Amino acid sequence: MILAKAQEFRALSLTILLVLFPLISSCNDTAPQFHQFEQANFKVPSGKNIKVYIAKSTQEQAIGLSGTKPEQFSDSDAMLFPAKEMSERQFWMPETYMDLDLFFMNEDYYILDIHRNLKHFTKRQPEHLVPRSKTVYSQHVLEMKSSSPFSKELQIGMKLEMKKD
Repeated sequence: MILAKAQEFRALSLTILLVLFPLISSCNDTAPQFHQFEQANFKVPSGKNIKVYIAKSTQEQAIGLSGTKPEQFSDSDAMLFPAKEMSERQFWMPETYMDLDLFFMNEDYYILDIHRNLKHFTKRQPEHLVPRSKTVYSQHVLEMKSSSPFSKELQIGMKLEMKKD
């Protein structure tokens, strides 16, 4: 009887471990919503690479980094919001959990303007309180954590070189 109970307990423990292991092991991984995004790299002046998640679809761009916790997005990660042509671009920060630097670029990834330290806002309402970036005539916008040392390397006038994975 005791042996049967011990075996039953071990089987239950193993089942719980098998269920919880994927959850525990992925805690510090990049947010799962980014795994389906196309990826590329930008090289920064120090020679290091920034991993870029490309938000191509309207849905991906609408979600952006909303809901992403700082520990799910590394200092060497960025999100690119590409557009087909130059236009006035402005971003807002609903349901964000980290301050962001935004880099407004032309079609060649030349940095035209930067909005540094755009404040996060963990709610969606009231809408009028959600922080917004300045409006810049640009084609592409790159977002990075304001705390990232990689972000601090980027300056107006730099051209980033994209390499697709």
